[in-house]
Amino acid sequence: MTPVADHIYINGEIRTMDGAVGDNATAVAVKDGRFVALGTDAEISALTDSETSVVDLAGAVVVPGFIETHLHPMMWGLMLSGVDATTSACPTIEQLITALAARAAITPVGEPIEAWGFDDSLVAEDRGLTAADLDKASTEHPILVRHLSAHGIYVNSVALEKAGIDATTVDPEGGVIVRDSAGVPTGELCEVPAMSRPTLLGELLPHVSVHSANPVG
Repeated sequence: MTPVADHIYINGEIRTMDGAVGDNATAVAVKDGRFVALGTDAEISALTDSETSVVDLAGAVVVPGFIETHLHPMMWGLMLSGVDATTSACPTIEQLITALAARAAITPVGEPIEAWGFDDSLVAEDRGLTAADLDKASTEHPILVRHLSAHGIYVNSVALEKAGIDATTVDPEGGVIVRDSAGVPTGELCEVPAMSRPTLLGELLPHVSVHSANPVG
């Protein structure tokens, strides 16, 4: 038997995010800090006594609490459309180059190719990428490979050229253009000012169209 609730919330739209349960409930009951019942207003109201707090949601939508506040849903969507550069998919740099070349073969010339999840500390060669590495995949497409940390990006020679990055380019404030002993950019760019719009890579990065929708409820 469900215990008398400490708090109930009625007259709402309760979205459980559980397909097996469904989203037809209008009320929930809470006891000792935990949800103990889900149902209609009448069913949940039956679990009260004189000490129960009753909250009228006035038709509001209720969803589970999301405790992770550092989310990038747009970025995740773009990641899913790019080449998987994680070590689970490409444990070696050569395998990554092969995967990038395969994507280049089906991508119109000149269009950027993106990959996500590369980790220089986990890949078999135990090093970062260079423009020369990525040029093996294509010299007809800008190639951009994001580091797993999202704080670095590796690009090929085409991308460097299109972005206007050469030995004379000054590091943007807060960003780093990694260079070899002669001062020539290696193809690695570190931190947001060096790797994202509207800074060095500019129009090489894909635009995301955002369409608003009417809220449910």
